[in-house]
Amino acid sequence: MTLLLVFLLLGLLCGTSTEVFSVDRVEVSSERFRGLFVSTEPELTASATQYDNDGESSGRSGSLRKEGKLIRNSQQVSPDMFISLLRLPHGPFTSSDGDLSFQTPNFAPRDVKSLRGKDTDDVPAIWITLAQRGLDYVKDVLLTEVLESVVPIQLPDITKKSRVPFVGEVTALLSNITLVHAEVPLSTIALGELGLCVQASDVVANLTLRWQYDYHNIWLPAPVTDSGGAYVNVLGMQAGISVSIQQHMGTIWMDVLQSGTYIDTVQVQLNGGSSWLYQWLVDSLEEWMRTTIEEQLNEQIQQCIQNLNSFLLQTPQQVHVDDVSELNFTVVTEPIVNPTSLSIGIKGEFISTRLSKFGPQHSLELPSGLVCDGDATMVTIALSESILKDGAAIYYNADFLNWLVDQSPVQALLNTTKWKFLIPQLYQKYPNKEIKLQFEVSNPPNVSLTLDGIDVYVTAKMIIGVADNNTNIEAACISIALSGSGIADINGNNITGHLVLNNLCLDLEWSSVGAIHLKLVEVFLRTLVKDFLLPFLNVSLKRGFPLPVIPSMKLKNSAVNYGNGFLLVCSDIEYVKGYPGNLN
Repeated sequence: MTLLLVFLLLGLLCGTSTEVFSVDRVEVSSERFRGLFVSTEPELTASATQYDNDGESSGRSGSLRKEGKLIRNSQQVSPDMFISLLRLPHGPFTSSDGDLSFQTPNFAPRDVKSLRGKDTDDVPAIWITLAQRGLDYVKDVLLTEVLESVVPIQLPDITKKSRVPFVGEVTALLSNITLVHAEVPLSTIALGELGLCVQASDVVANLTLRWQYDYHNIWLPAPVTDSGGAYVNVLGMQAGISVSIQQHMGTIWMDVLQSGTYIDTVQVQLNGGSSWLYQWLVDSLEEWMRTTIEEQLNEQIQQCIQNLNSFLLQTPQQVHVDDVSELNFTVVTEPIVNPTSLSIGIKGEFISTRLSKFGPQHSLELPSGLVCDGDATMVTIALSESILKDGAAIYYNADFLNWLVDQSPVQALLNTTKWKFLIPQLYQKYPNKEIKLQFEVSNPPNVSLTLDGIDVYVTAKMIIGVADNNTNIEAACISIALSGSGIADINGNNITGHLVLNNLCLDLEWSSVGAIHLKLVEVFLRTLVKDFLLPFLNVSLKRGFPLPVIPSMKLKNSAVNYGNGFLLVCSDIEYVKGYPGNLN
């Protein structure tokens, strides 16, 4: 039997044979193929000619397939050629020997107005800018997600049939081909005119498979079979993708412009059976295995981009704050791509949940290009002061800024007996009666951002009332002008605030209880505002308002810098694995 197998092996290696590879009922010739490039443009076509060693044309040619199919070409493709292809998002590409050339399509931007579904004059109040460190981090996260999505992956079975003269038909089967491990030691991300390009280099992957060999002939009493397992090492693999980035339906959308893989070496070690006899079989199938792996990885990479687009489309564009307002985080501009940063403009406005007709009152344009100093920051979130102004107006119109002070912690002071030196006639007219103080803000607070922080100016009135026989009697009205300052901080993915009182001015509007010593009332009001009203307001400000950060990302090592009319959140980002709505 062994002599028969040796004779069969010699016949296959030395004889003339016609070979056909069958993969899931698709037959391809046994010429050397190499996956080069994936195009998503159906009209893109090209051809290439392979030359023999003597310079004569072999007549074989490849083509760029339509509808995102893998480009096949029988010509050898070097890693340098592949890298050059992916790093040029537009313009012609020609191989080093001039044999392969084609024009990659220039990207034609879509109709922005139709995609937004709203006025193209929308002004962003928030700019998010990813610096190079942030882009590198996002790239690493996405590569990790891609690896986790493709490992393990089942590849199609390979069937090879060979008819050997004087011997008969030989059938070989490679099955259960599974990618069980992959790692990316080196990767880069680069920004171009149309979007970005990500390339992974020196990728190492491992596969396992089952092999089976069948030979039968009419003069044999029974078929000759053998089988075993194999372990495959994929070395020197490179994978890359270039995508355009656009505004689409209020979020970010990515279109794959180019995608490809290149595998340098495939090492196969057979185990079991008379595996030492059949190493030739695997060697003859090595190039097909190389192409199959390249094509499968290309499909997985593009699928990951589709999944990411779906994830971004499902991310809420309006975020609930409380029962008064929501925040509109719709993307309203086309992304701005620079050599070392990517900026996205977001509407960033408060929307009233109570008054449907009440919209933003300010449209202060926030210029793009506002970034934190230094290269250590991953992301900069620039916020216009118009967000604060609109938020203050919405809470003012919802009567959120009106308070009735009639209980602890100052309840002991709310008695006419305690006020007999402040307003003597009030005590004389209503002795030992409960006092109620009604604070009503007269206009929306004026909030501005300066180099020193947050400035707030509020005008209000305080109505002094007396509870007499279950009836509230208004006794006096004092107008108040308050000025304060604040600081912003970051808590998780929320921006928080804290206010302090700077100045307080009083003016008597009317009184039914005679003259009032405003200086004495001012001392009392300062204590009331500092110890009661501001702490109450700061409790809400401490909870803060959400920033436009996708749920799977968390801000960390954050700092706040101030400018005239804007503030900058300078932060690193961290991917939260397993967070609801994560990228995978």
